[in-house]
Amino acid sequence: MRRITDFMLLRFPYFIALYFLCHLILRIVSNNTLTIDESEQMMLAQQFSFGYNSQPPLYTWIQILFFKIFGVSIFAIAVLKNSFLFLLYLFTYLGAKEVTRDKSVSALCSISMALLFQIAWVAQIDQIHSVAVTTSAAATLYIFLRIAKGQKTIDYFFLGIACGCGFLFKYNFLLLILSMLLVSLVTSDLRQKVFTPKIVISIATALLIIIPHGVWFFQNTTLATVETIDRMHFDQTGNPFINSAYGILDLLIANIAFISPFWIIFLAFFRKDLQPDQYFQKNWLARIYVSIFLMLLLIIVMSGTTNIKERWLQPYLFFFPFWAILHVKSSALGIKAGNFALTAAFFMVVVIIIIPIRLVTIDLSGKPHRENFPFEKLSVKIKDKGFDKGLIIAENMFIGGNLRLFFDNAQALAPSISNLNHQQQNAVLYVWNDKKPVFVPPEINMTDYNCLEFKEKIPYKFSKSLVYKPRYAICTPLPHNLDFTVAL
Repeated sequence: MRRITDFMLLRFPYFIALYFLCHLILRIVSNNTLTIDESEQMMLAQQFSFGYNSQPPLYTWIQILFFKIFGVSIFAIAVLKNSFLFLLYLFTYLGAKEVTRDKSVSALCSISMALLFQIAWVAQIDQIHSVAVTTSAAATLYIFLRIAKGQKTIDYFFLGIACGCGFLFKYNFLLLILSMLLVSLVTSDLRQKVFTPKIVISIATALLIIIPHGVWFFQNTTLATVETIDRMHFDQTGNPFINSAYGILDLLIANIAFISPFWIIFLAFFRKDLQPDQYFQKNWLARIYVSIFLMLLLIIVMSGTTNIKERWLQPYLFFFPFWAILHVKSSALGIKAGNFALTAAFFMVVVIIIIPIRLVTIDLSGKPHRENFPFEKLSVKIKDKGFDKGLIIAENMFIGGNLRLFFDNAQALAPSISNLNHQQQNAVLYVWNDKKPVFVPPEINMTDYNCLEFKEKIPYKFSKSLVYKPRYAICTPLPHNLDFTVAL
């Protein structure tokens, strides 16, 4: 057991790389159905644009690059996401090393994130943009701590890159930037180190990264903001005071839920071993989050926000375990670090085990997961009916993105992702579960097509009793239109 804990704590980068390699292999061999966010990337990555929707475009740009390198595949999607998760743990570890100068303590600060449900579980099975922005936040914090110690010119350049990328992963990254600037401004020792002429390098670098998308943002403000605003005002009552009260309560609950179960396990191990004055940098971390919390309160009151998602707090609270570990006496860490690390590792192993188990036990729950949808078999049936290339118009991006994975020579559109450039095709495929898509690209006149509608009954993956019942229509040009094509 000592050899295992030594590997985890003294060779942490190798340990965490091995862990996410296991996740990558598990994903490739166990499941080839895309989640909601992955389906969206599969569709958006059909073309480059300076903006797409309510999420900034950087993740999609990188996904396009990975598709170019590895092909349009599950592997290209999974390797990108697991790379971000690996970098999240690595940057947190490096940031902790800047403070503690101790490999074991730094590893403990990082591996403790495995005790945060949102990062250990939700980020692995569902998130994309939240993972990327949290990784940027970890990189920003690491570089921030380096600047506070050394003020190297190259670090200001890297800070600009981290901030620019963070903003292009998710707009809420702006709060982290503002909080770091505010804390640096009001903390005398930080103010002298951060606000030097070199900070211009950071600002210029970040602006160069942000400006191209910023131009698109101001030209498409409604498209870029309306979805997020709707989510924030999900349960409005009509009374601004009640709305604010609901929003504040939701924020408090989301904070507690996010740091669980870490704080329970942490107190069980170290409640008698706290030494608040051991590392002064922990005060910086506390002030950063307190300032973010106050800004969130202001946003709630000013906007009437009633709905706060735990994942929205991820780039602000990921360092809570880092901050907490800095309060523990060195002597206690020397004795208990191994057992605490093993506890975190236990949760990591549980995640790896549960991911496939949840997919093969859906007959017990009676409810399939997204990953159980049999799109590969559906694509085979569609190809047997005569459609193997053309334009796919899906009821939603979940269907459209998954089908694009199995049709190499097809373009996919959905009502929420309809502004992509495309060519008029000799065949059009409509696919839906509940409601046939009424969206038709204006360049296509469906009166020139003959459509045949089909119904299928396909068992969900790993199920003997649950059946997926999709419907689709294959539309081919009428004889007098067979030679008519238009390039857009």
